Amino acid sequence: MLAKIEEQQSLSDDQLYAFGEAHLGWKVERVDGGIFMTPTRSSGGVFGSALTALLYAWGREHGFVCFDSSTGFTMPNGDVLIPDAALILRETWESAGKAVQDSFAPLSLDVVVEVVSATDRVAYLVRKCERYRDDGHKFALLLDPIRKRVRSWGMAPPNFPSSEEILAEIPH
Repeated sequence: MLAKIEEQQSLSDDQLYAFGEAHLGWKVERVDGGIFMTPTRSSGGVFGSALTALLYAWGREHGFVCFDSSTGFTMPNGDVLIPDAALILRETWESAGKAVQDSFAPLSLDVVVEVVSATDRVAYLVRKCERYRDDGHKFALLLDPIRKRVRSWGMAPPNFPSSEEILAEIPH
């Protein structure tokens, strides 16, 4: 379920951060000036944690930094989106500098993963993954553990686990 919380045309990064701090546990994104919240149920949290652990281990071995589902990234139009997991080459991350690392980093993601939960609208997540592709991120992966379906956009890094391997390794 996607809920539009508030609409404000000039919501700054600091205001978005403050809103998130005031509503701990909410996963909030800035899209077209509004604040959107996407709740996660407990079973989704188990899947998300396992996904992050898997990507962290793979990324560490292959030179990537892993981000969890609470990390916001700035898109080219200024929106801030929160993927369920993401990877950025360590070299890109380290060369970005502290100011960028301490912001909603406007960096190109090498891998971005969205996971369909029981309350999500699949069409919204498909549009979100297409947006990642259109905004220049290298590889977007949409995992639907309930229906055991997978969609992808772009090119995965070499030796990246297949979506089937990911679904098989993660409890759902």
